[in-house]
This record gives sequence, structure tokens and C-alpha cells, in this order.
Amino acid sequence: MDSLGLGVVFCWCRALLLTLLFFFLAFGASSLFAQNVAVSGQVSDPSGAPIANAQISLRDSARQVEFHGTTNDTGSYSFAAVPRGNYTTVIEAGGFASYERASLIVDGLPSLST
Repeated sequence: MDSLGLGVVFCWCRALLLTLLFFFLAFGASSLFAQNVAVSGQVSDPSGAPIANAQISLRDSARQVEFHGTTNDTGSYSFAAVPRGNYTTVIEAGGFASYERASLIVDGLPSLST
């Protein structure tokens, strides 16, 4: 192969690599920043006994996003895929006063326990 042929192959490979890099930065990197996080926790009364069937809400009022769940028999709850953001947690259970906690910050970590 002559030097002109090698130059064309090199130019074509370079263009392909730049195109792949562009698509990664445009689409692949954006998914890294838009990670969802697993959020879990446990609800208990003042004595430490678990509260079953409590209603859990995570609210991000800035983005109008809300998630709802219910605790299981051991008072545990989980949300599999919560977008990163700043949430208010609201817990309601029969026989108990409503509980609200502001500023639950969901970041890029794979999971968060509250």
C-alpha cells in the first residue's frame, strides 16, 4: 500500500473514533449524570417497633416528581429508581401523627438508606 492509501485509512479511522467519542459524550455521559438511585429505609415507633402499612411519599417539588410506597411487615420500604434530586419525605400511618422531613438529598450513589 502506498503512502496515500495509509493516509486515507488513518483519516477514516480518526473520523470514526471522533464520531464514536461524540456519541458517547452526547448520549452515554448524559446517562451517567441522570442516574437513578435505590432509596430504602425503615419506619418505627418511638419504642423501636416497626410500623407496617405506613404510607411513604418522596416529593421533589422543584421538578414536580413524586414517589409513593408502603412499608412491609418489618416497617421497611424501598424505591428502586429515584432520580437524583432534593426530596421531602412524608410518612403517614394510622394512629400516628404525620411525619415530614425536608432535604433528603438523593445523589449519584447506587443506593441510599434513610
